[in-house]
Amino acid sequence: MVTPINVTTDGTVASVEIKTFYKKGLIKFAEKRTVFNQFGQEAVIPKNEGGTYEWRRASQMTKVTGAATLLTEGVTPSGSSLTFEKITASPNQYGDYYAGSDRIEVQIYDPILTIVVDAQSYQMAQVLDNLIQIAVLAGSTNQLYAGVGNSATNQVATGDIITEEEIRKAVRTLENNSAMRINGTYIAVIHPYTKFTLFADPDIREALVNSKNMRNGNSAGSLFTAEIGEYMGVRFVESELAPVTANGGENSQNVYKTIFFGMDYFGKVNISGLNTDSIFHGKGSAGAADPLDQRWTQGWKTTHASKILNELNAVVLQHSVL
Repeated sequence: MVTPINVTTDGTVASVEIKTFYKKGLIKFAEKRTVFNQFGQEAVIPKNEGGTYEWRRASQMTKVTGAATLLTEGVTPSGSSLTFEKITASPNQYGDYYAGSDRIEVQIYDPILTIVVDAQSYQMAQVLDNLIQIAVLAGSTNQLYAGVGNSATNQVATGDIITEEEIRKAVRTLENNSAMRINGTYIAVIHPYTKFTLFADPDIREALVNSKNMRNGNSAGSLFTAEIGEYMGVRFVESELAPVTANGGENSQNVYKTIFFGMDYFGKVNISGLNTDSIFHGKGSAGAADPLDQRWTQGWKTTHASKILNELNAVVLQHSVL
């Protein structure tokens, strides 16, 4: 006996011939909705080259004064050394599908397959951003805590919100670590509640709004996805997936984590030949599994892994919100 699958009973079906169209749409819409995934160093494992990618990161050379590098005539200096760290990632596959029935093809007016692909692009964007958010926080050791004297999550109190001073501290940390900027600025991913808090300060709100309008007006498409503007050399982008430690602060209040980072903080990798795909199967294509041509499916799948490449290129600010 064939085991029934979960079938959603509303929709119309497009033909198999437009599969390429929907694949392009899926990827296009997903790219417009990812926040974390728009950043990071991209890599691809070539087809038939295994399932693990390897990055090699060189350590920073020791900071020295000009006098320490002064050359003496005829004398070869001792030189400096570098150490190399190997960082590996093995992508996994992720995916989902939607199943519809034959009856709805003649019962509904909306182009259901277009709606399905649009919803799946948002789902895929959420999956990728969530995977990256988990990866970049799991290994992040550089932490700042809003408020005077705070050094742990459970010390963050109600009034310890993100402020101009806390932003300056985060930028100072990145600059002191020689973190390179992305197109001239650092990036911060903030929660919508954090955005609400920032906008309560009229000076910060004006700076963010003005910078966004200026950048958008000067060159179309120069804004990052979900960008709310630039302040203190940081471009802020908003994501509801920005991490929150529920009941983690003083008196069990929620603690929000804003991630400030520079270039090559993390890397992401997929496998060539197993990259993002949109998969449509029309009714009747399942053979004996669909003997009466009753079901069709639209699905997506992708491969992904992400890893921190240089933890010095980021700092996490833990704070409360208004």
